[in-house]
Amino acid sequence: MRRTKYFGYSHPRKQFISSTGGELCSTYQRKTSFASIAWSLWLCAPDWIRYSAYYYPGRLTGVKRHSRVWKLPFALYAKTGDRQCLIEALATQFVSRNTAIPVPHVLDVIVNCALCQREVFVLTTALPGEPMNATDLTLNNISESQLLLFADIMSDWLGQLRSIPPPPGDAVCGFLGTPVNSYRLSPGISEYPSRVYESQDAFHADYWAVLPPHADPAIRALAEKVRATPYRICFTHGDLTPGNILVDADYRPTGLIDWECAGWMPEYWEFTSAAYRRGLRDVNPGWFTVFDRALPGYESEEIIDLELTLTGNAR
Repeated sequence: MRRTKYFGYSHPRKQFISSTGGELCSTYQRKTSFASIAWSLWLCAPDWIRYSAYYYPGRLTGVKRHSRVWKLPFALYAKTGDRQCLIEALATQFVSRNTAIPVPHVLDVIVNCALCQREVFVLTTALPGEPMNATDLTLNNISESQLLLFADIMSDWLGQLRSIPPPPGDAVCGFLGTPVNSYRLSPGISEYPSRVYESQDAFHADYWAVLPPHADPAIRALAEKVRATPYRICFTHGDLTPGNILVDADYRPTGLIDWECAGWMPEYWEFTSAAYRRGLRDVNPGWFTVFDRALPGYESEEIIDLELTLTGNAR
């Protein structure tokens, strides 16, 4: 596995947000070739020229003006969004350079282009395969050997993420030291905006993590006991859903996409966020078989998280 430093990475609070597309993409270590030289020269072109070259071919194939994601010729994808889209591009590149996990290759990033309807435009390569939820198969109806192979691949990928050394300190935060971005925490709720947590204690003291008085007393006692022991802070995808895991025709994982929720989280977070909204174990047994095998040892955290969901604190 190739491990290299990323942008001189030493701490996620470094201000990479000001990076331009050319600066971002030129950090890749490429083999010198005519194609790489030509692409480097292309990145020097004005933003509006590059954006037009990416956008209008999509329009010819029926892409609507306000689409956030669209497919382009030559196995490329375009995505637009706010500043979180830029952070996602940086996180994707970080994973590409520090693991062997198949992720999209970030080719270009355009920020504040006058032609773009949104703040950030990102161009990436496509990966082989299609999302799990776009196939006729599910983890509940594949063979046992396919299920175990799926689990072993996910275990390897997540193990690589979790082996990346965290930044100094105990902060729970987004990839760049930015506020946590998680559908699990409903950051869109105005009374409870997303934030950076200075410590795990602060994270677990937030409104969503505290079991209310009417919760099961035994589970409240379990939560108090479990959270008295510090967790490792791990690099986390944070949104492992059937739409973000790509598979081939044999249902073998071929890539991970959509890294917008990536961050530095307590070690159990990958498991509980993957279990969130996937239903009960007897309804979706294949999914839980995979993550029990890939991320073992978080039974107590699962019980606590389910109680948080049932009692209303976790949206």
